[in-house]
Amino acid sequence: MGIIVGFWLVCAICSTILASYKNRSALGWFFVGLLCGPFGLLIALFPRLAAAPSTVPAQDDFEERWATLTQYDAAARSAMGSLEGYGPQAITELKKAYRGSGDPSQLPRIAQHIAREVEESRDEGKLMAKFGITQDPGPYVYRGYRYNNLRDAVNYAKRFVAHVTV
Repeated sequence: MGIIVGFWLVCAICSTILASYKNRSALGWFFVGLLCGPFGLLIALFPRLAAAPSTVPAQDDFEERWATLTQYDAAARSAMGSLEGYGPQAITELKKAYRGSGDPSQLPRIAQHIAREVEESRDEGKLMAKFGITQDPGPYVYRGYRYNNLRDAVNYAKRFVAHVTV
């Protein structure tokens, strides 16, 4: 019995030495050799499997694909052109959406969604300016009261203005 335990211990030590020569975890391979004996030693002898190549395209590759798409695809050009009036951030959002989906046929629909969001945020700014709503200490503040959303603050401001002018 002692010979078998000694043999397995020798296999564990040999697995550790082989692992350290191959820049692998010595402690991990010690336990593999201890648990598997000569089979662990044989496994330690095999070369490390090559890692699978990355399927994520490089940033430069994406930029090249984006440039080609917007140059030759009419729908992509149209989607990008529809966002030019909304600034470079809108175009960046369109690129992000394309990078996520990879489907150029969705670009016109995505561009409409982005344009709608930008218009809504512009409208929020106009409403805030019209009624004197701020975001200084909290989400939305009107006459010292805090509101979690703009709609509530505007509704209160409208009621207040209507009450004061009557």
